[in-house]
Amino acid sequence: MFCNILFGMINDMALRKILIVLLLAVIASVVVFFVTGGLKKKGPSMADLSGGYVGEYEADLPARGSPGRLIMMTVMDDNTVKVVTDYRNGKAVMVEEGNWNLDGMGRLVVFLRTGGGIEYKKPEKVVFESGEGVLVAVDYNIETYGVEGLPFTKKIK
Repeated sequence: MFCNILFGMINDMALRKILIVLLLAVIASVVVFFVTGGLKKKGPSMADLSGGYVGEYEADLPARGSPGRLIMMTVMDDNTVKVVTDYRNGKAVMVEEGNWNLDGMGRLVVFLRTGGGIEYKKPEKVVFESGEGVLVAVDYNIETYGVEGLPFTKKIK
């Protein structure tokens, strides 16, 4: 009835077509709004879903050809990660950067994409499981990181 009254008052056919298009656009917008959840509260942030992994970690491990290596890993709430390795040989530290996410089992999955400022051809993937303040690599390249399992201890601030 509203449309009949509205269209009855408009004599110009071009104006009627524009009004129909606008009316359809409004209807489509309302449908999309409700189908996509409308004004629902946004879901949790990645930091909320991080499983408590966000923080700084340290590992003190043996190394071939040096007195050992101190590895510091920082897992940030913006899904980035930074790994700094000091081989304790007087040379510059190795800095690797990448991103992380959680797999279906809630494990921390790290993808290191650059090392020493150079982008890797293929990201280095490391999967960690957690315990009481400890991260242990369970899926990683043993040739690159050794057989120790990359056991990291979470630094308490």
